Amino acid sequence: KATPLNAFEKKETEYKCGSAIPVPDASWKDFNSGDRFGGRDKHFWLVKEVEIPAELIEKTENEETYLTYSLSSYGDLALNPQLMFYINGVLVQGGDNNHREVSLPATLKKFNLAIYVYSGMPTPDVNGTLSVPDFALSFSLMKKNKLAEKVYYDIKVLIDSARLQEENTKEFFELKAGLKEICSVLDF
Repeated sequence: KATPLNAFEKKETEYKCGSAIPVPDASWKDFNSGDRFGGRDKHFWLVKEVEIPAELIEKTENEETYLTYSLSSYGDLALNPQLMFYINGVLVQGGDNNHREVSLPATLKKFNLAIYVYSGMPTPDVNGTLSVPDFALSFSLMKKNKLAEKVYYDIKVLIDSARLQEENTKEFFELKAGLKEICSVLDF
């Protein structure tokens, strides 16, 4: 279950230089998950103080808490907006279309979150028409079981590999046997 993050403060800015995070003032605007951002070659800061809910702090042995985000586009996601995540003033991770989770330290309960967002540049489609970046950006907190995720991807790799094999080949049957062995010990 994801807990949406809202009530960010947002400011359009110039290209980021150095590691200083600006302090919000009256010129900053409100930003909530699902709000739109974009434009050609635009840069933004989002800041928020985050308190992790109790249900996300209490974890079993294999669970971890994450900050996740989604980008929905009315354009081409190949424009690939870029994000930089700061926790308590320290750069912890970058993000883009393919990297949408930030693992949070197990002891973290409250933190200052700053996110530097770059919208991207227009790119021409096959007809030469430029697509201007325009995205809805949403953030949430969630926890997930790392062991369950690992098992899922281990099985997915075997299934994807089996689909690439010709049926009735040695490789196909070896992959099928491996899947049967792995799945037989799982308690669905």
